[in-house]
Amino acid sequence: MSRNKSKSAGSTGASGGSKSTLGCAESNDVPQALSVNQLGDVVLRIHAKPGAKRSAVLGVTDEVSVAIAAPPRDGEANQELIEFIASVLGLKKGQVSFDAGARSRSKIIVIDSSSKMSKDQVRDKLQNAIGEK
Repeated sequence: MSRNKSKSAGSTGASGGSKSTLGCAESNDVPQALSVNQLGDVVLRIHAKPGAKRSAVLGVTDEVSVAIAAPPRDGEANQELIEFIASVLGLKKGQVSFDAGARSRSKIIVIDSSSKMSKDQVRDKLQNAIGEK
């Protein structure tokens, strides 16, 4: 009964699922390219490569690697990334949004739960888009 090793706030909660908040990954956790947050939204970890000739999904590993056909200035690449991911997944632009990383190549994008897409459906569509012209 004597568990006094709780040094971090909020670490003793009895939640039934995993939390999908930034910065909560421990060194033993392997980052996932796709996950689901508490709201049921699919969360994508993106590695963006702006300035490409055309937008394309390059691969899905610990991150989704995406070439962006827009320069990395004035939000052009971010806008193209949102539009491209929405088109690959067959969604409206309003169902795809940034959670973090708008000024970095490593980005977190959220697919709204209203899209009714599962993590597996998103992964399948992204993998099918690899190498498409």
